[in-house]
This record gives sequence, structure tokens and C-alpha cells, in this order.
Amino acid sequence: MTHSSKTIIALFSCLLAACAQTTKPFTTTTQAASADASLVTESRDASIAYIGTANFVVGRVGRDCLSLVGRSDSPQSLVATWQKRNEKYWLATHKYLEARLAHAEKAGGLEKRNAVVRELTAAVQGGAPSAVKKWLDKPDKTAACKRALAIIESGAYDFSPTSPMFAELESLVAWAEKR
Repeated sequence: MTHSSKTIIALFSCLLAACAQTTKPFTTTTQAASADASLVTESRDASIAYIGTANFVVGRVGRDCLSLVGRSDSPQSLVATWQKRNEKYWLATHKYLEARLAHAEKAGGLEKRNAVVRELTAAVQGGAPSAVKKWLDKPDKTAACKRALAIIESGAYDFSPTSPMFAELESLVAWAEKR
């Protein structure tokens, strides 16, 4: 496994692991991907990068803040709860990423697949660390952590009609529901 593959797995948390554990045969998605010439779109790639960035932010806030504010729950449980509330977007991301990587591998082997992994990783890494820094890099980090956790746990960080890119996210869900 390349360094880039490890990075995207970390950024998308359990997403790729879930792809490997899916009960649907991988060939079904591969066949659908090859049959669909319009599989790869800038909008879908941007949507999964946006969702991956949000997932990264939630995980990093969990990692950096839970123990600081005296909580014993794990960052993984914070992420899992957020993913559950945003399940339709998370599942659509899973489905598109699985198809996107299968399509790339079919078109150009592991080299092409790894190039897509690098592209998507770069898209997530481009915004996620700065978003976390913006939230947490405050003089009173404990107060910043409490505020960030409150935003996440209240659902204010969930995807909704007020979210940037909401139309693209809904389009990704609509695409995934047809597969």
C-alpha cells in the first residue's frame, strides 16, 4: 500500500474499510462504473472532498479536544455519531469513492487508481487542517474546544440546506441512490 493510500484511508476514516466489507460484490460497482461514461464529475469529486474534509475536522476536534475538556469518550465515537447523522451523504461518498477508484483502476491499473487517491487526498488535505486551526487556534483552547464540540454535537456542523455545496451533495446522493 502506498503512502497516499494510507493517507486517504486515514482521512476518510472507516470509509475505505467499509468498501472492503460491503456485502455487494465489488464487480457490481465496477461494471456499473465502466458502463457509466459520466461517472467521474468535478461536482462529485468536490462533494466527496467536502465530506471528507468535514469528517477530518470532526475527527481532529475529537482527538484534540475530548480529553482536554475532561471527557472520556473517544474521537472515533464522536466521528461515528456525526457520520450516522449524515448517513445519506456518508453512504453516497462511500458508493462514489468505491466506483471512482474501480473506474480508475480499470482505466489505468493501480497507477491510475493511486493517482486518483493522491488527488482526493490533496483535496481533503488542502482545507481540513486550516479549518481545524481556524476553530481551535485560539488563546483559550479549552473554550474553543467546548465551542467546536457543541457545534458538532448540536448538529450545526451537519449537512443541511444552509451548507455550502448542498446542491452538489444532494446531487451526489441522487446519483448514489440510482446505483
